[in-house]
Amino acid sequence: MTPSVLEPLPPPRPPIDLLDKCRAHASSADATRRPLGAEPIAADSPDAVRVVIDGREVLHFGSSAYFGLQRDPRCVEAAHRALLAYGTGTTGSRRTGGETALHAELERAVRGFMGRPHALLFPNVYQARLDVIGALGGPGDVIFLDSQCHPTLFDAARQSAAQLVRYRHDDPEDLDEKLSRFPRDARNKLVVFEALHVTRGEIARLGPLTEVTNTWNAYVVLDEAHSVGVIGPCGRGVAEASGVDARVDFVIGSLTTALGSEGGFCVSNHDALLGLASLARSLAWSPAAPPASVAAAIAAIGILEREGDSLRARLGSRVLRLRSGLASHGFDVDVGSPSPLICTPVGDLSRALLFRRELLARGVLANLILPPAAPATECLLRIAVTAAHEDRQIDAALHAVTEVGRALGVVEG
Repeated sequence: MTPSVLEPLPPPRPPIDLLDKCRAHASSADATRRPLGAEPIAADSPDAVRVVIDGREVLHFGSSAYFGLQRDPRCVEAAHRALLAYGTGTTGSRRTGGETALHAELERAVRGFMGRPHALLFPNVYQARLDVIGALGGPGDVIFLDSQCHPTLFDAARQSAAQLVRYRHDDPEDLDEKLSRFPRDARNKLVVFEALHVTRGEIARLGPLTEVTNTWNAYVVLDEAHSVGVIGPCGRGVAEASGVDARVDFVIGSLTTALGSEGGFCVSNHDALLGLASLARSLAWSPAAPPASVAAAIAAIGILEREGDSLRARLGSRVLRLRSGLASHGFDVDVGSPSPLICTPVGDLSRALLFRRELLARGVLANLILPPAAPATECLLRIAVTAAHEDRQIDAALHAVTEVGRALGVVEG
């Protein structure tokens, strides 16, 4: 069933060859790679903040492993022990004998870390989004999404067959207006928020947004994939930092970003989450996460529980150092934001691609946000800061970005 939308449907187009759509994207991908000379391949990774591309070592400012725990000896050792004990993978899905004692231990660890009584593990955060949102929404239900939410959240809403309603980016007033079109007491409304907008590096205004959802009796799913571990007094994310934990019904998180492992999870105060396990197709049809990854995630949670304050302080100082430096050189960044994803406009597609090429030539790897995730005339350079970066590496990146920005006319110099 095709989900209905409030926006008018696009006009019908003449039929085209299905493969032509793929060929068009392939051409776009080639154009993205061509300014770099070849598709970047990390042939080696000496540590958490350096990679080797085409035989040349560069600083890695494109990683979302915000604490570098994928290289922490304690996580590596835990993964190694699990590899020897359980082998390289599982025998199937968690429902068909693929679950180990480690999976149950990780769910307990996630529950404790997130401060919620119920948790489910998923093979990756994408499948967590698909399964949680897809199970909660269905025909006759309504799902509300920020117009600039991550594309995979839209995937999840569309495959649910619920009615999809978009509201203006981070706009509580528009969300309120959209919710007012539906009965206040109806409990078939689900609002999905992205706590840290990964394509913009922005932190959502959860206080006023969740005040609106509370007023209209809507359930809330909050995606904290890039904020768990990183933001909040205990590292539980933006909801904790904003004081709105009680207004959030389901939290989706990642085991990859702050924890440096692999997988996704959902936590909730509702015991209905356990019933959702019966509806989650990935739990039935996808292999359970490899035991080595599970063991590494358990070790990483333990590290964050013991050392999270110091790790977050270190990360925060690195983020402030780079944000302040970029702002002082004329780049459009929010100095006060704690987000480790720093996004700044660098011009249209051709200039953005040239910016990345020149930046890589100066020994710094960063990412671009390109159309359709960004306007065609305002592509974004996205720099990811980690606690593993040293001050001198932050300063080297700042120097390279500023030099390229001046050369290309992005900032005055």
